[in-house]
Amino acid sequence: YFGMRPYITDVKVYFVRDGAAVEQCFEASRTNLMQTDYFTWGSYVNHKNLTVHPFESYEAVYLEFNTTGTFGMVYSNREKTALAVDAVRVLRDAYWGKGTITETLLRPGSWYKDEPTKNYGYDAEKAANIVAVSSGTVRLLYDKEDPVLSAAADTVKMQLEASGLKVQLKTTGGYDIALRRDRMTLMKAAQVVGKQDLLAAAETEDDIRAAAEQLDTYMNEELVVYNLFFLTQAAVTGYGIEGEMTPGDWNGYGGIEELYMQTEEETASNTVGAEGGAAQ
Repeated sequence: YFGMRPYITDVKVYFVRDGAAVEQCFEASRTNLMQTDYFTWGSYVNHKNLTVHPFESYEAVYLEFNTTGTFGMVYSNREKTALAVDAVRVLRDAYWGKGTITETLLRPGSWYKDEPTKNYGYDAEKAANIVAVSSGTVRLLYDKEDPVLSAAADTVKMQLEASGLKVQLKTTGGYDIALRRDRMTLMKAAQVVGKQDLLAAAETEDDIRAAAEQLDTYMNEELVVYNLFFLTQAAVTGYGIEGEMTPGDWNGYGGIEELYMQTEEETASNTVGAEGGAAQ
């Protein structure tokens, strides 16, 4: 389909029940290539005979303000929140620091967006000096089933409390701030902030870039959402696989045509006694 044939001519396909079974097949060297989920690939980084091929995903972790509530409707409250949250610390605590920090929902490195947006940044002293208006207890909503958000919520709560806010973590119901994770295409970003009209009339690439710039400016100035980071994802190749992949968010197996395999005899000799091997 992509016009390139891989060096590998024979492929065996196994049907398995779930993601855990995929990992078991890979770790037992029954399979040789794996597209990992968000929390798996980091555990393979230091394995001697495995190669991790990371790429920047479109998965954004961000704060969404309830602008109809007493806390979220006040811009200074939203600004205080943005200044109080150290995205670098949240990323480290929730996801090993593997991601790209940016303050809007436009992913840096996209064809319509080059550099990360920087306007607020972490400033604990400035955040503490902004007096919250009609805040009471700030309700921070998150999905407890999402391991990234569950870990991030504790750090965000701690930082908001350090700025002088009283924070209640919630997993259901109403909220003042929602901690969310979602795949953030340009259209999805426009939908989140209710600005689909900016893209509606865009026909050429220049039109789309201009609309993206307007959307970026709007998110910066109005602060109805405050993005923290985009997650890094990865594909992992195992024993006997040689060559460098170039995966991406739209094709997790990009560059597979450049991979080649050792013979079974070479693979066996390289895995015997290997330190940190996946099967061990």
